[in-house]
Amino acid sequence: MYSPANYGIERRAYFSAGQAQNYSPLERAAYVHQQYLLQQRQAKAFAFEIAWMKAIREHNIGNLAGSIETGILSPANNGIHDVAFNFVRGLLKEKTALEAYWEIAAGHIFCA
Repeated sequence: MYSPANYGIERRAYFSAGQAQNYSPLERAAYVHQQYLLQQRQAKAFAFEIAWMKAIREHNIGNLAGSIETGILSPANNGIHDVAFNFVRGLLKEKTALEAYWEIAAGHIFCA
């Protein structure tokens, strides 16, 4: 039976190995929904991180402007972080990072 407590890493490993057929439709749907929620949360985090880095550089907060390099963001290639980062990177062509953060947080746009 599905519960958040028993739906851990061992289940994700089986799904990523292509063994989803061993699980019920409810377990597969729960897994897909969990991935979606993780991507949304990471997209929101990346947007906020980029906005915060920009604010630190522009206003030299804590005298850290020289320590912030914005071009070095490299998310893990795991289907969560990379998808979320690429989604935010696409949004940044049309919006500021802070606008993207607020729209993701409010649920107006969704990571696809």
